[in-house]
Formats: sequence, structure tokens, C-alpha cells
Amino acid sequence: KIYLIDSYERLYIKSEEIVPSMIEGSEFSALIEEDSKFDGIVYNFERCYDIAKGNLGKFINKTSFIKKRSEDAIENLPEKVDFIYVDGNHDYEHVKQDIELYFPKLKKGGVIAGHDFTAEYPGVARAVLEFSDANDLKVEGCSYDWWMVKR
Repeated sequence: KIYLIDSYERLYIKSEEIVPSMIEGSEFSALIEEDSKFDGIVYNFERCYDIAKGNLGKFINKTSFIKKRSEDAIENLPEKVDFIYVDGNHDYEHVKQDIELYFPKLKKGGVIAGHDFTAEYPGVARAVLEFSDANDLKVEGCSYDWWMVKR
């Protein structure tokens, strides 16, 4: 069974926090909305819920959508799972919180992984490396993805 955790909320990114990959050629550029009262860009992730349901239609009996923020969804997961993929808020504190909250939900031999381990998102790399050091885990990676295996 796959559990998809996402609040599908609008995401407001201030002008000074925008990096080029957020706009130019981004797969999310179609989600950008105008908001005359906000100096930055707004992603409407509410649209993604319908897209995800459509893409996973033939697996709907094995899919559980949890429309909550990650810190509020932890109680909706079963006791132990095989795989967790973190790709939420890219700020250090949020990534750190997600890893610390969800790592205990992994079975022994399970994998926690995530996205955007890049110089554009230094908070992701910092949180991952600090957690791996503190827990004597090896960080593996390929392209922008990272992962660690629970022993």
C-alpha cells in the first residue's frame, strides 16, 4: 500500500527566495497563480491532488491519500513501513522535522529517501547529513535524490 501525504495547499514563495529552477522550465510552472497582494510566486498545489488521483487510478485500492501537513499526518501511517520519500518544504527545520518524525516509522532494512539534495536547497543537505551523522547512517545518492537504510 502507498500512503501519499500532502496538504495540497498553496505555497507562497517570497521574491528574494525564488531560484531560477522554480520558474524557468519547471514542471510546476503551470501551477503558478497571480496574487497582486503578494510579492513573489504562488503555487496552487490543490490542482495536483486531481492529477495524482488520475495518474494512480488503476492503483486506487492500494493508495491512501492523506491530505494533511506531514507533521499532522504521522498518526495516519501504520506502525512500520518499508519506504519513505521526503520532498516537502525544503527549509532546514522542516526537512529535519520530517526525517526525525518519519524515520521511526521505518521497518528494519527500510529506506528513507528524498529529493533536492543540491546547492540550491542547502537546508535539505544539512538536515540529511546531520541526521546521518547523529545516527551512524550512510547517505547514498544519485542525481538530486538521497537515501539511507535503517539498520
